[in-house]
Order: sequence, then structure tokens, then C-alpha cells
Amino acid sequence: MTTPIERWLDVELDRLWLIGERRLRRMQCSGVDFSASPAFRAIEALLAARRDRPIESPSARLIEIERALAACTDPLWTARAAAPIGALVTRLALSSLELDTLVATFAPLVDPPLADLFALVHSRRGVDLGLLGELFELDRRRRLALLATVDADRPLVRWSMLSLDGSGSSATPVTHRQLQVSPDVISTLSSGRELPSGLLPYATLRTARPELDDLILAAPLRRELEAIASGFAVTKDTSKLPWVVLWGPSGAGRREIATRIAAASGRDALVFDPSNGNEAEVLARLHLAQREALIRGAALVVGPIPENLAQPITEALRRYPELAFLVMTGTHAPKIATDRALHEIALGPLCHADATQLWARAMESISAGELDLGSLIDGYRLTPGDILQAVKTADASARAQARAVRVADLRLGVELRLRTQLGDLVERVEGTHSWSDLVLPDADLDRLFEFLGRKRHASVVYEKWGLANRIRYGKGMIALFSGPPGTGKTMVAGVIASELSMDLYRVDLSQVVSKWAGETEKQLAQIFDIAERTQAVLLFDEADSLFAKRGSTEGGNDRFANLTVNYLLQRLERYPGVAVLTTNKEESLDEALQRRLSLHLRLQLPEVAERRRLWRSFLPDQLPGASTIDVDWLANRFPLAGGSIKNAAVRAAFLAAGDGQPLDLAVVVASVERELDDMGRVVWQLPFTPADEAIELDDVILD
Repeated sequence: MTTPIERWLDVELDRLWLIGERRLRRMQCSGVDFSASPAFRAIEALLAARRDRPIESPSARLIEIERALAACTDPLWTARAAAPIGALVTRLALSSLELDTLVATFAPLVDPPLADLFALVHSRRGVDLGLLGELFELDRRRRLALLATVDADRPLVRWSMLSLDGSGSSATPVTHRQLQVSPDVISTLSSGRELPSGLLPYATLRTARPELDDLILAAPLRRELEAIASGFAVTKDTSKLPWVVLWGPSGAGRREIATRIAAASGRDALVFDPSNGNEAEVLARLHLAQREALIRGAALVVGPIPENLAQPITEALRRYPELAFLVMTGTHAPKIATDRALHEIALGPLCHADATQLWARAMESISAGELDLGSLIDGYRLTPGDILQAVKTADASARAQARAVRVADLRLGVELRLRTQLGDLVERVEGTHSWSDLVLPDADLDRLFEFLGRKRHASVVYEKWGLANRIRYGKGMIALFSGPPGTGKTMVAGVIASELSMDLYRVDLSQVVSKWAGETEKQLAQIFDIAERTQAVLLFDEADSLFAKRGSTEGGNDRFANLTVNYLLQRLERYPGVAVLTTNKEESLDEALQRRLSLHLRLQLPEVAERRRLWRSFLPDQLPGASTIDVDWLANRFPLAGGSIKNAAVRAAFLAAGDGQPLDLAVVVASVERELDDMGRVVWQLPFTPADEAIELDDVILD
């Protein structure tokens, strides 16, 4: 059984054989003698095989040909309408002459003996405008129309389906320049199966379900999508439909929803991913993708579109006449400058109820017992893609160990998924500290407890008591810890994360800060977006390098630095999660940061009592000889920060281990001396016992 494409090709090629033979017989009737030509004899044999009886004369055969051409008109248009070429004619509003030009150009490539016939009647090989004028017997008006078909602004040339050979001399008349048709166009029109190889790294062809019932969607979003799908399904002229812009985080189902809406309009979706190459390459392949979608009648889905390519891609699509979906990444509406009408669809992480439902559905396909997924549902704001990938990763890990999936496997799957999206922009800080490790004044501890209370009581204050209606921004928890090095700023951040049962991610400034304008803000946006979904604590160590005071804009660098600080301040104010900033240069921070803080704790060098507790914590009893160390004397003698006390204690332990002797005060003091020397502080000769009470602190350590 022949396919619609095969039937169309049969009728089209039969017609062109008749048209080519008509030209041959007219030349014979005008006195051209082909009898000495071997090519003529070969062609005549082919033509005889296509006829059911010999010809009486060239003139008699002409009459038969005209009748046959008239008889094939209706079958030809019926076959065209059933094949992809018919829909292409409608989509591009091609004239009958443009269609004949396209078909006549690629027909000899599909049926090679036809090329011999054309060469015989035209005295040269290849298809050019001169040949087409002779084959279709065009008058002057229609020959002018034929010239217009190869104008750069006409659809066949604009979409690179047809082109004029540019390899000849500049003196070659345009009517003698060969017409060329892309092999990809021939392949799609004559087979309609696989995508061209040049598109495969970038594009896929998808046939989706036209229904949305199996997707887990919030009720308002479902109603919006169903309305769009219904409208697209009944609209015949899709060129009048708006482009659909779907934006949201990775994994939110943007491309899946686009293919479903396309299916509702009776179309496959050609999905083009522009994130795999540089701008020039992407735009060149996008042009091919537009052509392929037009030929196939597929909806064009482009995305996810990188921010730096949003405008070039939008411009490249400016003249695309059909249905298109633009997929953007981000948590805020994209800025797209185009004359085309747009319909925006915002997608985001799943709400609690929808996440619960999707986790349950995803777990049905794997081997797992009754698991309490509450910590995953409450601890992360995930997209459908995040959940499905996490379950897939957890299942693979459990299978490799021949056991059932555990909650820890799922959590690791989630972290791997989100870590992949963050790349090298942040590093996860393992939580090893607790309240017992903190040595702070009671007043500071009280303020930390108050800060943590914001998390526990947020739903009461903002939702139950209604403050959310009065406070649009600034509902996150932003803390700043300032103070000298070694006072425990980063440790406090770790304790906060541990108390809130959240991961701690330190922002890697070496990866975030860029010399290129706008790139730093882009990296920071990605960090904040994903941090909101992980509900992790963000740690900005040495925050003064990012939140420095804004100054005059005398130079370009000043202006860009100010823009970065502006963006950070605005984003911090909108950030609903927990962020911790640390600095030992408080005076360098921008003044506008202060009003965005939930807590500003100025950590000071510890007092004697606090230093005593620190020495005891870093010289535990299991350390040989630690019980003989006079920590009271050490605390009184050396006004060190907690970090320096830790370093000195660890150094002393290693020195003792190297000597193979228990720890003693002399080793500890020597370690302190070396620590102070490393810090660039001048140290006088110290006594090895606390007996010499005459030495004052100022006599021991000089800054």
C-alpha cells in the first residue's frame, strides 16, 4: 500500500515527464533533428516504455500529452493536498509557479533519468530559470513572476529551500544560473521521517498526548492551559495565534506543556535546544529548524533559551509565520522585545499537596517500603523534573547495592540534582558544629535564638496574624556577622543551618564574580533561584567584596560594581530564605544593607571566661597530658580569638605527637608563639610556667 507521499511523488513525476516530453516534441515540430544524438535515442527508449503504444508523429503526440496533462490536474492537487507539500503551500502562501519551481528543481534528483531529458531539451545539465520558462511555456508576464520566485524575500529563498548557484561568473545571466534545493528539503518532502542530520544535536521531533489530565498541575494553571489548548485546537489559521512564552525553573515541565498544547492543535512539536553552541552556530541551526518545522507542519518549541541569546533568537524568529513556543529559565518574567503577540505562562516548583502527590506517583515504580517523605516535601521546593530525576538516581543507587530505596537515597538524589544545576557556583559546607561548640556572651546567644524563632513562627506571624498582607518583601532571614578573624562567624552560620535542619552552601566568589558586564548578576540570580527551592542557608563569606559601598560612577568599572550591589540588595530583600553574610571589614559594607538585615551580630574577641572555655574544649581529657595544662593561665595571658586558640591547640597536639611525649604547657606556649608569629604579631620571650606574674600582657604581645 502506497503512502500519501509516495502517491504524490508518482503523480508529480509523471506530470514532469509529460512536460519534458512536450518540450521535446515541440522542438521536433520546429525542425530540430535529434536523430544523430545517442542521448535522444536513450531518452526515446525511456519514453516508449512509459507509453502503451508507439507515437504516430511528434505533432500527434503533442495532442496526447496536452490531454494527459489536463487529465492529471485534479489527481495532482488531490495528491498534493494529502502530502506535506500541500500544507506547506498553505503555510507559506506559495503561488502555483513557486510550487512548480520547487518540484521541478528537486525532481531530477529523485528521478535521475528525468535530468537526462531536461539536459536534452535545454542543451545543458541542471535546472535553471531558462529551462523552467521553456518547460512551462511561460509568457513574458509569467517569466517575470518566475524571476520573483528567487527573490531573497520570497518564502522559498528566505527559508533556504531554494537557492541560486553562486559559483559561476558574475557575467552569467540569472536565467542561466542553476537552481539548487537543499537535500534536507528533499528528504523531508519525499519521506517525512527522520530529522536532517544537521539538526540532530539540537532538535528532536515529539508526538505528545493532547490531554493534560496525567500532569500534576495547580488548579489555576490547569484551567489556563486547558483554555489555551482548546483555543489552539479550534483555530485553523495558526499564524494569527500568539507565541507562547513558558518561563520557570529547570524541570518545571515547560517543554512538556508546550508539546501538549501543540498536540491539542493537531501538531507534532519540533523541539530545538539552543544551549549547545555559540551564538552564530545556534542561529544558523535555528534557521534550519524553522524551515523543517514549516515543511512538516510542526509547532516550533525553542528552549531553554540562555539569557544572552534571548534577544538574538527572538530577532531570528521575527518573520516566522507559524506557531512557536519560547521556553525561558528563571523565576521572573523574561523581557522579550517582539512585534508578535505573546501569551506568558509562569511555571514554578510544586506546592506541598502537588509535591506529595508526585512523590507518591514516582515511588510507585520502584522498590521501596513505607517511607516518611515529609522531610523531603517540607525541606525542598522541587519541580516535577527534580522529583523524577531524584527518584531515578535513588533507585539506581539502591539497585547497585541490591536493596530497597531509603529516604537517604532520595535526599542524595535531590542534592545531586540541585548541585548539578548550581555547578561550581557554591560549595556545600558539612555541618559539624552545635550549640555546645559556640562560646559567645549570653546576650549574643539570646539574639541568635530570637533569629531562629523567625523560622519557627513565620506561619503564625505572616499568615495567621496577617502581616504577609502588609509586608511584601523582607520576609526572609538575613544575618550579618562581623568581627575580627577567628571569632567564629562561619561556625555560627553552620550552627544556624544545623538548628534549622537545612544545608549550608558557601558562595564561591571566585566562580561568581566576573569581569563581564551583567555576568556576575546572572550567576547570583541562578544561586538565589535554586537556593529558594532547596531552602538551604546561603553563606556569603567576606561579604564586603560583594556588598561594598557604592561610590561615584566616574569609570565603567565603578558603574558595573554599583549595578551588582544594587542587584544584590534588591534580591536579598525579595529572598524568602535564610542567608548569612560575614565580614571583618564592616566599615566597607554599603549602608543600605543594614535595613535589610534580620540580625547583625558583632562578634568580639572572647573575654577571659570565654577563652577558658575555648581552651578546655580544644584540649579535651583524652589528649595525653591535657589535664596538666593550666587553661586559666592561658586564658588570662593570651587575648586570642577562638580560631587562633583552635589553631594553637591543634599545633600543640601535633608537636607532642611528633615528640612522642604527653602534652605540656611548654609545648602549648610554643604553639601559641608560632601562631602569633604567623599572624604577624611580635612576641617577646615567654615564660614556660605561670609562676612569673610580673609580666603584663602588654609586655608579652605587641600588635
